[in-house]
Amino acid sequence: MATKKDSVRTPKFIVEPLLREFGVKAFYDPAPYNINFQKGKDKDGLTTDWGKISFVNPPYSSVRPWFRKAVEEWQKNKTVIMFCKLTAIGSAYAKLYMKGAERRVLSKKVPFPGYGGRLPMFNNVLVIWRANKRSSKYSII
Repeated sequence: MATKKDSVRTPKFIVEPLLREFGVKAFYDPAPYNINFQKGKDKDGLTTDWGKISFVNPPYSSVRPWFRKAVEEWQKNKTVIMFCKLTAIGSAYAKLYMKGAERRVLSKKVPFPGYGGRLPMFNNVLVIWRANKRSSKYSII
């Protein structure tokens, strides 16, 4: 179950290079910052169609359904960029869903705006499913 700590803003230094790489106009966020998210009242990224190019920073307490949805959207010839904990990609379900996806591991821990004074004790990764492409590219940035 998602918690209020699950809704965090993605730092600009993560998003801005992706906007330049993938294009600003088509960038869609199916899981926008919403600390007071209410299922049934607010738009739910797990039950709606995503954009042609989507960036998603899913709730870290419930990443599994977001991996499934990302692959569903990719199979519709869309590009999906997911930002999640590095440990999330080590699970059996993530390995299953990441087939065909590029992985970019962030070498430094990411401070989330407004989350608090301490850095998280984990590293993050960008998992990228590119429309009409399969990849096994892996990099550390």
